[in-house]
This record gives sequence, C-alpha cells and structure tokens, in this order.
Amino acid sequence: MNSRKRNDSFLELFLTVPIPLCLVSDSGTILKINNRFIDVFGYDLQDIPTLKEWWVLAYPEPSYREWVLASWEEAVKSTEQECHDITPKEYFVCCKNGDIVEMEISGAKLNNGFLATFIDVTKRNSVQREFNRMAMVDNLTNLPNRRYISGLLDQFLLKLKQDHAFAAYMVIDLDNFKQINDIYGHYAGDILLIEVAKRIQEAIKRSDIVARFGGDEFIILLDSFGPLQSIAISESLRIAENVLKLLAQKYRLIVLDGIIEHECSASIGIRIITPDDENMHLVFEHADKAMYQAKKAGKNRLYLYPYNLPLSTDD
Repeated sequence: MNSRKRNDSFLELFLTVPIPLCLVSDSGTILKINNRFIDVFGYDLQDIPTLKEWWVLAYPEPSYREWVLASWEEAVKSTEQECHDITPKEYFVCCKNGDIVEMEISGAKLNNGFLATFIDVTKRNSVQREFNRMAMVDNLTNLPNRRYISGLLDQFLLKLKQDHAFAAYMVIDLDNFKQINDIYGHYAGDILLIEVAKRIQEAIKRSDIVARFGGDEFIILLDSFGPLQSIAISESLRIAENVLKLLAQKYRLIVLDGIIEHECSASIGIRIITPDDENMHLVFEHADKAMYQAKKAGKNRLYLYPYNLPLSTDD
C-alpha cells in the first residue's frame, strides 16, 4: 500500500469512527474534526478554527473555562515530560445548541500536534450520581437518611466551633404509629409517614435538615442560631412545639379502600449542640434520652436535654 492510499484509509477511518475526534497542531490550529464530532457538539471548522475558539464556545463560563484550560495544559505538560498519552479527564462541554454533555477527553501525542478523543460519559455519570443519591435518601419519604446525616456531621460541628455558634438536634418518634399498621396495614402506615415528613418540613427553615432514621423515627438538625445559647434554646423549643402541633392534627389518608382518619402524636427529644461538642454520637444519645423521657411523661410532648424541661400540647 503506497503512502497516498494509507493517507486515504486513515482519513476515511478518522472521519467515520463512531467517537468524536479532533486533530490539533502544536500551534493550536484545529486541522480536522470527524463527522461524529460535528454530530455530538454541533461545531464545524468554521466555528472552531483554533483551540482559542473551542475554549470560548465549549466552556462559556469564564471561571470554569480557566479551570479546564489549566487542567488540560497540566495534562499536556505531563505527557511531554513522561512520554505517554494525555491522561483522560472529565469535563462538562457546551454544545452549539446549548446542551451540556459530560465528556472524558484524552489525547495521543503526534508529530507536530495531538489527536484528542472524546467519550460521552453523561449517562454513566448520571446513573452513578443517582445511585449515590439513592444511598443517601430514604426511598419512602425522599428525605435524607442516617447515612447522609452521618456524612455531614463532622463538617457541621467544625463550622459551629469556628463561628462559636449553637445549633440543635431533635429526635421525633411517633406515639401510636403501630396502631395504624395493625388496623389498616403497612400501606396506610407508609402514607402516614409521607404525610408526617411533609408536616415536619413545614415547620423548619430551608437551611435546616429533616431526615428519616427508619421506622417511625425522624430527626431535625437545626442550623446555627448564632453565638447566644439562650436564643438556640428558645428557638428550638418554639420549632419543636410547632412540630408537635402539626403532627397532632388529624390525618386524612387516601388508602386502597378509600379515605381513613387517624390521630398520631409525637414525642420529641432536643439536644442543644454547642461549640464545645466533639462527639455527635453523644448528642444523638442525649436527644434519644430526652425523647424517651417525653414518652414516659405521657407522650405528645417534648423534653430538652439536660434541662429536664418538658412541654406538651396539653400545657
């Protein structure tokens, strides 16, 4: 096979290979792009005659573009020093029609340039992110779960310590949840838990976190109240009292056999989180103890640890 035939064969392969390819000179001129490149990104050589135009169009947000450029230049420099192909890295790329695709971009060093290859990882990474989300979310209520809360606690405590601020942790346990399961079945119980989750969310601000820890137990992590412990205490009690009232209201639940009504109060234990707290497991334990005190005292009430200060909707 003579040189011309080899070149023709290479060009045909380059143009028809089913992944985006881009041939670039050392000076930054884009020499060739293949058909798949145009199909995926929408840009042709008139749009991107050089890498300069590619950077601007593919990465329109300036700070992200700067990061991508630095990352790519570092990869190219490493290639030149260690004589290997350009290491694959993942970037978000803006297409001509405005769509954003997630690409694994790598390259092979050639004489007087390099060949860049693009692998679409949008679906793969989207699935992975969904798996990660599902691992952190309660499937029934769509609230964060225990694993999610455990993952953010160290950072949460560090922030309180840095700001010398107070926050609060609440444990909420439904008082007569078993009754609805026994009478109407687990489907009705699931519908009730979904409604409980909605009512708790109504009582808190956006920066607070509600999570389901399993069964009929929920927790609330109340965000920083600032440097005054007295405000943390008074606001925590106010929010907890509001949660008690919302949860004690009669539930009208649509189940398989129609509509049922059910009353279901809650017992709440509260522990103020201080800048000196080092161990969230101890905070959990204290809040649990306060919640069980509320149960023993007659349910439908709250206890604040360690002040032994009970409140109830009957007071």
